[in-house]
Amino acid sequence: MAPSNSAVGGGDRTVRAESLVTSPDYFTLLGAKPQLGRAYTAQDAVPGFLEPVVISNGFWQRNYGSDPKIIGRKMRLDSDLYTIVGVMPPGFRHPGRTLNTDVDVWIATGFNGLPFPVPAVRSQRMIPAAIARLKPGLTVAQAQARLDAYIPQLSREYLTEYPAAATWALRFR
Repeated sequence: MAPSNSAVGGGDRTVRAESLVTSPDYFTLLGAKPQLGRAYTAQDAVPGFLEPVVISNGFWQRNYGSDPKIIGRKMRLDSDLYTIVGVMPPGFRHPGRTLNTDVDVWIATGFNGLPFPVPAVRSQRMIPAAIARLKPGLTVAQAQARLDAYIPQLSREYLTEYPAAATWALRFR
């Protein structure tokens, strides 16, 4: 996931909004359902960025006057055109870190196409965070232990990209 402060056009004026780039299965993982329209899913996945976006309830109210016909409307996020497919309910918030405010626009990418390098370059750290769901019966401590065991394996397999001397770590919160 990668938060960003984006210029959003398509309403009465261009506004700044916090956006979040996610994987296509973000809403499915969280078990989150929009109040209007639909969320993007893994079935929407394509290389690069997906066209469908989801907006927050607050953004919908502030910038589109709670227009019930918002679904299917085009919006420009920075310089790219997207289609609004869903509006999240008022209480929905991204459970992770944001830049400054709550997320107002969610956009998905398949990561395997432009603007991302093809094939992927492991040494490029374009995504600062990830989110996952614990497998039933797995404790936080057990999950952290599995991540800790994974680090030496990555360092052995990808000596240049994950050097042991860098002393990097994966942290489960």
